[in-house]
This record gives sequence, C-alpha cells and structure tokens, in this order.
Amino acid sequence: MKRLGTDPESREPCRCWKRPFLILFTTFINAEPPLRCGACFGSVALYRVPSTNEAGNHQDILWWQDTYQAMDWLFIGTGPGERFAHDQLSRFDSELSTDGRELARTLEKKVRVPVYYYLSKHFGRSNQAERRCKCPSCGKAWLRNEPLHRIFEFQRQRCRLLSNVAFDVRLGV
Repeated sequence: MKRLGTDPESREPCRCWKRPFLILFTTFINAEPPLRCGACFGSVALYRVPSTNEAGNHQDILWWQDTYQAMDWLFIGTGPGERFAHDQLSRFDSELSTDGRELARTLEKKVRVPVYYYLSKHFGRSNQAERRCKCPSCGKAWLRNEPLHRIFEFQRQRCRLLSNVAFDVRLGV
C-alpha cells in the first residue's frame, strides 16, 4: 500500500490519543466516515472502532450514512420532498434519527465513550426563539454557553443529542 496524500475534499482525520466522546454526523457533501471525534471534530475511520452488527462489520452505519445523505440531498435539491426530508433530519423521533440514535447507543456500548447524534435544523422563527428551545427528547434546557466546533449550539448529555441554531435564523434569511 502506498499513501499518496490526503483527500482535499475531506476533513483531517482525528489524531487524538483519547476521544472524550464521538459524534454521528454527516451531510450530503461529506465523503469521509460519519463518525467524528468530539475533541477535534476530525473524522474517525470505522476500522478504528468495533463492529456494530452481527456480521462483524459497519455496514449498518454505512447504510444509515447513505440514507442520511439521500435525505439531505432531497432537502437541498427539491421543493416537493423538502418538508419530509427536513423532518427526517431534524426530528429526534423520525425513522432516520431513531435508526441513527440506536447506532450511536450500540457504538457507545462498544467504545465506552459517549456517542452523540446530530439533529440538523434549517428552519426557525427567531434567534431568541431558537435559543429558548428545549431538548426535543426530554424537554430540558440544552443551549451551550459556547458553540461546540462552531456548529453545535445545543448539546444534551443525558439524551446524547447535538443540534444547531436553525440555519435560516443564523443566516438571517
């Protein structure tokens, strides 16, 4: 095997010796694995974590990633499917999120560090309303003092969820 260099379209891989937590995260443009280090936000190669299914591989995580990216594409690229796709990406109880949260729980048991699930949010009412939002799982406060990795304004440790202020509010649309 000969290493030619890094993929210019991908984030730097995680080089942390110890990861305090992991994040199950992807978007329609991500080419790297959907697992990120909580400390550096670098991608974590799936071969570096235990298998997550009975077949002894990570195919369930890769299928989830494919589905997530398809929903993200549907949201970005269409009018008719936009609301359905947004609900799948942003609701903690959607089929996509339920599958992703279950994968995160399975992985957490194997790696023995917390694994968070990212809920993407694109639509909001106002900056004030966004910052008053409660965790969609337990209804408790989850606004962080400072955004994590300049992306995640919301984090609920107990529920293992991360999210952001709605993109339309953030961008002032």
